[in-house]
This record gives sequence, C-alpha cells and structure tokens, in this order.
Amino acid sequence: AARRGKNFLKGGTIMLDKEKIEAARHADLVSFLRSAGVELKREPGRSKTGLPQYRVVGKGGLIVWGSLWYHFSTSEGGNAIDFLMKYMGMTFTEAVEALTGPGAVRIKNMVSNEKPVKRRKFSLPPRARDDYRVVKYLEERRGITRELVEQVIREGLLYQDVRGNCVFVCKDAAGVARAAYLRGTGDNRYVGLVAGSDRQFGWRREVCPDGCSVVIAESPIDLISLAMLQPKLMKSCNWLSLNGLHLPAADKYLDDNRHIRTVLIVFDNDVAGQETALKYVEILDSRGYEVVNMRPCREGADLNDMLLSCKDL
Repeated sequence: AARRGKNFLKGGTIMLDKEKIEAARHADLVSFLRSAGVELKREPGRSKTGLPQYRVVGKGGLIVWGSLWYHFSTSEGGNAIDFLMKYMGMTFTEAVEALTGPGAVRIKNMVSNEKPVKRRKFSLPPRARDDYRVVKYLEERRGITRELVEQVIREGLLYQDVRGNCVFVCKDAAGVARAAYLRGTGDNRYVGLVAGSDRQFGWRREVCPDGCSVVIAESPIDLISLAMLQPKLMKSCNWLSLNGLHLPAADKYLDDNRHIRTVLIVFDNDVAGQETALKYVEILDSRGYEVVNMRPCREGADLNDMLLSCKDL
C-alpha cells in the first residue's frame, strides 16, 4: 500500500495537507505572475498592509499585492489560489502545486474566463438643427443657467439629437467620442447609453487639465448642478460622470490621468450611492489617493435635487 505522507492518493485524487494549502494561499502572487511573464504596472501608493500594488496590464482594474488581488470591474478578490483558478485556468490542486512545488505544474499564460462581449459599432446620434429643447429643459426644469449649458455645448460635450434628447458625449484621453449618455427632455425622464457605447469612458470635462483633483458623480447633470452650488470648487477640479455607478469608468479615468491625487466623490444620498461611495473611498485610500466623500445633505437626494431646493428658498 502506498505510504501516507503530506500528499497522498485517494481514489486517484491528490490530497493536499492544510500546511501546503496555507502556504499556497499566502504565496507571493506578484513574484509568481512575473515569473509567468504577466506584465504588471506599479500603482501609486501602497496597500493597507504596506505592500506595493500592481495593476495587471490588459485586465482593467485588476490589482495584486503580496498574496492578494482585487478586481474593481467585478468587485471580486481573494488569495493566490483563487487568482490562479479564476484567471489562469487551473484547478485547486494545480494552483496549490504551482504555488508551492518547484515546477510541478507548467505555468500557463493568463486566460480570461469571461465571454467576450460583442459590442455594436458606436456612433453618435444624429444632431438636431438646434439645441433649443436641451437648453430649455436644463434651464427651466433643472435650474441650470443658460450660460453654463451653452458653454458645455460649445465644448462639444452636449447637444440635442433629432429626437430632442440631451446627448452627453463621453470622450477618451485623445478627445475621441467613445460613448454617449442620453437624457430625455420629456416627462418620462428617459435615461440610457447609446448603443455600442464603451462603458469604460464616462463623461469627462477637463476644466484643469494639469490639475490634480477630480470630482466624480453619477450623472453629468449632477456635475453641472454642483457647478451651480459650488462654482469655486468646480472651477478648480476636473469632472467625471460615471453614467451610473460604473466604477470601472473611474478606474479608466484615473489610469489615463496618473497626475490626479485627490478624488471627490459626490454620489446620490441613497443606499446604492452611499454603499458604492464608501467602498470606493476604501479602495482609493488603499491606493494612496486623498479621497473625500461629499454626500448631498438630504437623504435620498442627488445634486440636482439640492440645487432645485436652494432655488425654492
């Protein structure tokens, strides 16, 4: 009979003892990935444990440090074993052996377990002959001055489509339109993204291209409303709308603007908004950013609600 040692056979399956599993869980994931030829890029700041953090190039907001990892796009994280199983196509046993045994398992290139998303080709909606309905809607129903609305239109960040919707144009770092956020001007308050939009790109307004601060909100109207409420602040910060609570758009913006050091978060004062804000504050703090969570003072309110409340006083 086979002698039972630290690793033994049972029913043709390799059984692993607790010590080996614990060693694999706490293995140096950063060194392992480098040895596998995975490209890592150093992130600013350090983790809460004091370790340097690295972004896995080509995998969005996938961050590794020590034996741990976290993926902002999916809000998932774990230890070294979890990483090898999810991103390198290994079984539990293969992952443990790869992390603890000298060359016991051939290191594979990273493979994605996610099914590729087939995105329609993006194009901006046809433009109307004028922006009358958009200006009227934002001025009369949203309390935003005509001067500020027309300024945003002149910058190419807003226009009216042939259906009368507000079209907020979302551009990349090179100024190319990659997405568009729609807001209806009728009574049904329609919202949505144009088909084919790349959600990595939120609505960006570069007020201070060389500035080190950005204000992040859920919608463009929130940001324009905040500019009415806090004009001095908003003239000294860049603007980013996530078009919802899509944090990968914030990760992409910060990745494109490595000089940013201060992040002001102004999500809606509801459960979803504040739970997401608190989570992102913790994430950004661990990455070395100075972070402030600025929540609307009334429960359930967004920034436009606050603006309209001030106008009613």
